[in-house]
Amino acid sequence: MKIVNEVKRSAQLGIGLSRKQIILRAYVLCQRTKIQSSYRKFHAGKDWWKGVCNRHKELVVRTPQRS
Repeated sequence: MKIVNEVKRSAQLGIGLSRKQIILRAYVLCQRTKIQSSYRKFHAGKDWWKGVCNRHKELVVRTPQRS
């Protein structure tokens, strides 16, 4: 999955992405690839994110800590 690979690559570079940023990137990717939906203003949401996390256990949401 392209989104998962992008999240992993960002993590390797030390760039953490929030859930909101990942959802926005998924929306942009769908627009670029012209993925059609039966909903006019459909975009990925919390349920979509939960599904991605369930399928890809290597993705973990963490809270940033001060050094």
